[in-house]
Amino acid sequence: MAIKINGSFGFIYGKLGNLVYFEKDGKQLVREKGKITKPPTVAQLQNRKELAVAVDFVRQLTEFINVGFSMRKQDLTKGKKPYNSAVGYNKINAVVGVSPEVAMDYEKALVAKGSLEQA
Repeated sequence: MAIKINGSFGFIYGKLGNLVYFEKDGKQLVREKGKITKPPTVAQLQNRKELAVAVDFVRQLTEFINVGFSMRKQDLTKGKKPYNSAVGYNKINAVVGVSPEVAMDYEKALVAKGSLEQA
């Protein structure tokens, strides 16, 4: 792990090749991207498939989701974005099945949550 403080380029964030740059306690840190050597477990494959199905569903409705989930105060206080809240909710409540046969249960899917303002 390398530490870089106020270098000629300032702070760098994210991946650059196989290096990952981030900030911790006001210091710029860099580390090498980890390598996965073991095959994924059944639970990991299940989780990946569920997440992919939820993301595919929410991605199609992004503009609507940003309005429909933006009123959730409990998420806003935690710093969650509406898109992430929608993916999380739908992954837990509306995705059904066992990998590789994972699908959305559209009756349980949610695209808006919260109260409506009175006109």
